[in-house]
Amino acid sequence: MQTKKISAKQAERIQQALMLHYAGRFSEAEAQYRNLLKLFPQHPQLLAGMGTLALQQENYAEAEKFLSRSLAVMKRQPNVHCNLGTALVKLNKFDAALRNFDQAIALDPGSALAYNNRGSILHQLQNFQAALGNFDDAIAIDSNYAEAYYNRGLVLEDMGRFSEALGNFQNAISLKPDYAKAYFNLGNVLINLDRIADAVTSYGLALNYKPDYLEAFVNRGNLLKDLKRFPEAIEHLQQALALDPESAMIHYNLGLAYYDSYQYDKALGYYETAISLAPDLVEAYNNLGRVLQQLNQYQAAFDNYETALAIDPQDIIAINNLGTLYKDMQKLAEAEASYQHAIELKPDDPDAYWNISLVKLLSGDYLEGWRLYEWRWQTEYKKDISRFQQPVWLGEENINGKTLLVYPEQGYGDFIQFCRYVALLQDAGARVVLGCPKPLLSLLTTVKGPVTLIEKGQQLPDFDLQCPIMSLPLAFQTRLENIPTAIPYLYADADKQQGWQQQLGNDKRIKIGLVWSGSTTHKNDFNRSIPVELLAPLLAMPVEFHCLQKEVRPEDVAKIAALSQMQLHQESLEDFSDTAALISVMDLVISVDTSVAHLTGALGKPVWILLQYAPDYRWLLHKNDSPWYPTATLFRQTSPGDWSEVIMALIARLSSPNQITEFKPALLPQSSDSGSTTFGG
Repeated sequence: MQTKKISAKQAERIQQALMLHYAGRFSEAEAQYRNLLKLFPQHPQLLAGMGTLALQQENYAEAEKFLSRSLAVMKRQPNVHCNLGTALVKLNKFDAALRNFDQAIALDPGSALAYNNRGSILHQLQNFQAALGNFDDAIAIDSNYAEAYYNRGLVLEDMGRFSEALGNFQNAISLKPDYAKAYFNLGNVLINLDRIADAVTSYGLALNYKPDYLEAFVNRGNLLKDLKRFPEAIEHLQQALALDPESAMIHYNLGLAYYDSYQYDKALGYYETAISLAPDLVEAYNNLGRVLQQLNQYQAAFDNYETALAIDPQDIIAINNLGTLYKDMQKLAEAEASYQHAIELKPDDPDAYWNISLVKLLSGDYLEGWRLYEWRWQTEYKKDISRFQQPVWLGEENINGKTLLVYPEQGYGDFIQFCRYVALLQDAGARVVLGCPKPLLSLLTTVKGPVTLIEKGQQLPDFDLQCPIMSLPLAFQTRLENIPTAIPYLYADADKQQGWQQQLGNDKRIKIGLVWSGSTTHKNDFNRSIPVELLAPLLAMPVEFHCLQKEVRPEDVAKIAALSQMQLHQESLEDFSDTAALISVMDLVISVDTSVAHLTGALGKPVWILLQYAPDYRWLLHKNDSPWYPTATLFRQTSPGDWSEVIMALIARLSSPNQITEFKPALLPQSSDSGSTTFGG
């Protein structure tokens, strides 16, 4: 105990030091404390004040020293025990911390703070049930204790009890509306409850109350990226980078945002910076390799995958990436070996099996390819699967007299290519219910035979079995030799075809429909679309060109306007039936690999399809024709990213003396009625 007598003036100085401390004037308070401790080195209140000040300044070793000295002088100080326990937690001295919180509770059983802090230690020690009990005790003492509800929520979150955690964070916020950390962790829980939009809002509220909340910027930015709200995502991650410019992971996340928004040059720079800051960051090498691969810089991509594997020889992602690079380089044996290596390391790796399926299909091994193609439901395509109670039909069961639902997946081109199997289902005696994306609905009324068409998302009639449309080749054991090629299997609407015929007139020039770019949201758009300026030599040909694209990119409008040979029709193309009718009055369609290429082939019209060096699996390799579309001719890049040779090949072919007569077939067969097609829902 302090024995030296304190004068009134000295007592006033002690009180002044405490007041400075309470006022947050820490440097002045510290100076006063140190001067007074020279006079009264055993004064418990001065020692406690100095220790508490050190705790607030995150000098935990200093806090432990002064708080312990205070308790050595005067043991019955519950608040000092609490503060010492907090300092000991920060020093990872958990047992000693628990003893101090126990002492605080013994001295003051009504100390909600002591129970709360004790619960936090037990949480760190993963003694979740005991921690919850301590937080319950704190709340029983003080029902308005926001921090106890918040800490209780953290424990429940770690236990995977997300709905209960949600309620606790909401309670904390109701008691403390500016509780930024509670909003942040509420956002984390909402993600686990698959309430993504609400999580975005919650992170935003955290930032409202704490504008420099680094983790909230990162999490909200990543969520916005996943929602494809790329400008906002990039803005948030840039804000995070301003707060922590040396964070490799923030640079990496920015690289992901730029990559997913197809801004590959910017993605490159952020991945490279991430690697410079964290040379062992395997995922950065993997994603840098993916960018370089998209940019057709195959050797540089290979080097990055190899570096990732040098860091972690069992990195499944790098092994799969390497296999995909080999596939793009048309080295199919090496690609399959890489995927098999991934399977050896992880026998249930869905991406490796899915990737092997694409190699098999690209090489023409359809039986094995379609079988492995079913692994798509375990990959990114799992979002496309519909959850019905009815059994999936894959060809084993007799469907005569059964009602079979066929539902869409993936893109419009895929749907157009594989809806040909409806005729085979009808031949097998099935009553077909065909789910159909809205833009294709009018076109699909021309399908022959009894079909019930249901717009995707609308109520379905009763059915016995289900089959996703891209599983039909497997169900029918499709090989190269037995691909259904009853062409056409889709038809132009007679009235719309006549309308286009009248609009375009009887000009004797060859009419060519042209598609040079697809959807900007397609993951491979960078490689499959052609910069419009490269088309100038083709458009100088003495023929009439008609744009078949529903959408022309803003940056292409002015360039196209300067090319007098091109006629635009976007405003007249409301859905695919309009496009089919326009195609019907063309002599030829030239298209990159988009849904229009499939539509033209399904209509039985001549179509020249322009393929990148690494083609989609359906076009096989080294062929200039297609077993799927007898009227198709394939023009392939001979080196990655080089369209100039393809354009010259088109010009040479169009310049052939026999070409004009080749492109003067009769108009397409028309469908004046929809047969037995019915609509449901």
